[in-house]
Amino acid sequence: MKSTNTFFKFVIPSVLSFALSGVYAIVDGYFVGNTIGDAGLSAINIAYPIVAVIQSVGTGIGMGGAVHYSINKVVGSEKRARNFIAGVWWLLIVFSIISTICGFLFAKELLMLLGARDSLLTLGVEYIKYI
Repeated sequence: MKSTNTFFKFVIPSVLSFALSGVYAIVDGYFVGNTIGDAGLSAINIAYPIVAVIQSVGTGIGMGGAVHYSINKVVGSEKRARNFIAGVWWLLIVFSIISTICGFLFAKELLMLLGARDSLLTLGVEYIKYI
């Protein structure tokens, strides 16, 4: 019973974070759609794969580090576990910097690859730069 409680203690925040991420996309679409209209909503939808890749890489780095941290913590290698967490933080910082720079420099090209043209391209570039 104790292991089940411990399991849910760590799983529930993870599930909630994914649910809130989905709710954010819905709310973002709702407000942009009501404010800017169909073009704004279309721009969000065409730019969403870029946002999804950034979120998934960040989640993958974090989860991978958490798994290695847990394994090393269980086997009693406290120092190695702390090193994994430090490495994950640095990797996340580096990835954030790189994805921010790429987002600013190549947003237009990435959106064109996804099929954005004309006003969708303009609105999509603006959305990516804010995200």
